[in-house]
Amino acid sequence: MSRPRVPDTNVLITWLAGPRRRLILFRQIGTGQVAIVSVTLAELYAGVRDRGELFALSQLARIARSSDRLLTPTDHDWIRAGQLIARHGELFGYLDPWDHFGDVLIVLSAAQLGGTVLTADRDFESWVAAAQASGYDVTLTPM
Repeated sequence: MSRPRVPDTNVLITWLAGPRRRLILFRQIGTGQVAIVSVTLAELYAGVRDRGELFALSQLARIARSSDRLLTPTDHDWIRAGQLIARHGELFGYLDPWDHFGDVLIVLSAAQLGGTVLTADRDFESWVAAAQASGYDVTLTPM
């Protein structure tokens, strides 16, 4: 069986852009092929610009929740995210943690399912590698 796909915010923005794409996304969530991370929902809600976007996003949240495909970081994930960011700082230099918590939490949430993160954001490469080095079962598919 293939890994569940866990889209990053930038991928979801594209997938939610049109009614046809949304319908495909909603079906894939319903069949378990795609899971949504609550962190991405928060980022999307923060950027809502009109009622149409709000409606589409509300549908996404409802379908993910009712299909048991809404992933929410656990307390362990939050702690591990801080540890991974600190380790990255030791190896490569200090980063502002708040600029990276969302990405790291998406990676760790995807690992809950042994999923693959779909993203156009190159920053995810180092976070997935760090998670894998720490024993998490997660992969990355660049878009």
